[in-house]
Parts: sequence; structure tokens; C-alpha cells
Amino acid sequence: MANPPAKDEHQQLEALLGSGIKIPPQPRVLLEIDELLQQDDFSLKDLAKVIGKDVGLTAAVFRIANSPGMGSSRRIDSLDQAIAMLGSGPLVNMVKCSVLRQSLGGDAEVFVRFWEHAGDIASLSAAIAKKLRSVINIFPDQAYAAGLFMDCGVPVLMQRFPQYCREYRSNNLSGWPNLLLEDQQVDCSHTAIGYFIAKHWRLPDFIAISIRDHHDAVPHGYAMRTMSSILLMAMHLRTLHHKWAPDPEWVLYRDIVLEELGLSAEGLPEFEDEILELVWGI
Repeated sequence: MANPPAKDEHQQLEALLGSGIKIPPQPRVLLEIDELLQQDDFSLKDLAKVIGKDVGLTAAVFRIANSPGMGSSRRIDSLDQAIAMLGSGPLVNMVKCSVLRQSLGGDAEVFVRFWEHAGDIASLSAAIAKKLRSVINIFPDQAYAAGLFMDCGVPVLMQRFPQYCREYRSNNLSGWPNLLLEDQQVDCSHTAIGYFIAKHWRLPDFIAISIRDHHDAVPHGYAMRTMSSILLMAMHLRTLHHKWAPDPEWVLYRDIVLEELGLSAEGLPEFEDEILELVWGI
């Protein structure tokens, strides 16, 4: 099922729902947060009050605020401090990421492996954005959200269609499955599902579009093109880390990605080493 023009989005969503695909709703607490952010006079204390109702979200905020990537020189032990340090926009993106796995469900070992993959792509994407902050206009939290949500249509399709990613389920596949081929077999698009989840969860439009178009290095618009290039680079780096065969999409789009991210072919090996060091310490 190819991704349609924007004007056909409603028809595609109806087709997905008609085939038994379920787009997971935002948890109530995320809806409350979104409603609060729509108000002109909301305060960080108001935001802390909403998040503080949920023990799991509160723990996630502290974990994010005290993570090495945030660069805090002292331990954050107050929810107000954590929210003030992170800022409302990045905080909401990271909180949505923290509850995505629970909302999509799936407890089998294959889903554990899937979320390890998604977490790697998210961490790599954030590291790329952080390293290239002076060159690109994408923030690390935005790149992390795009990386984590990028393939979130996969567990949805795996739960709907027993044959989807059959080899990956059996752990007989070395590497990451060819999802475009898997999509053809069930006549559904994992990227379209990811797009609708991102839209439904009110991620920024350019992130949602990048998720939809991440198999194409030249989507419409500067921000989407840059984000898609980050995602393609992240997928390449994970493949490199695991010493798998080169991704055909990387071979096809490599030069476009390098140009978009302001990198040279000569400088690529050094950049690869730096990002792998940041994420895996190797």
C-alpha cells in the first residue's frame, strides 16, 4: 500500500482501520498534557502537577533529566527542576516516547528485540543531531522521538498479521528485515501506520512526515529532508555496529544523506566512530 498524497490521508486511514489495524490512542495523561499546552497561560507548575499524577511518567522524567545526554552538573531531584531544565517541548516529546512501548503492547521476545532496535535508532539519531547541532536545525529530543516512532507500525502489523516479519519472529534473520517487502505481503504500510500514530499522538508534523517518508532521502521540505537523512544515517550506523551487510537504502542514498548533513565521504569514517563512541562507548 503506497503512501498517498496528503489529500488522500483520510481514505488511507479508513482503509487501515477497515483491515483491522488499530491505531493506539494516547494515554489519558498525555491528552491532559496536550490540552494544557494549548492554553496561553499554562505554567511549568501546572505541567508538573499533571505529570505528577502518574508514577511511571514521573520516574521517566527523572530518568531523562538525569541521563548523561542532558549534561546536568548536579542530580535533579525535583519534578519542577526537571521540567524547567528540559523545557516543555522536549519534555513532552520524551514523555511520549517513554509510554509508546506500553501503549503498543506485545510481550513476546520478538517485541523485546524490536524495542532494542528502536531504542538504538532513537539514541543514534539523537547523537547525530547533537553532534551536528551547529549544522542542522534539528534538536536531539526531536531526533530521538523520530527514531523511536520511526518503525512503530511494525509491532502493530506483527500483532495483526501472523505472517508479518515471520523470519524476524523466529530469530532466524541476521539483520533488520526488509520492511517494504513485508508491507507488500500484507498490503499495508508500516510507515503510514507510524505516520498516523505520530499524528494522533500530536508529534510535530515534520517528524510525522519524516516517519512516513524515511525510506526516501528526498521528502518535501527542509526539516523533513534533514530528519529523514538522520534516520537513514542512524540505520546505517546500527548496521555498521552489528557488522551486517550494508543496507541497500544506504548504498542508494549515501551521497544525498552526506550532503544534507554537511558531511564528506572522506570525513565519514571519523564521524561514524564518534557517534558509535557516543552511543556504545566503542
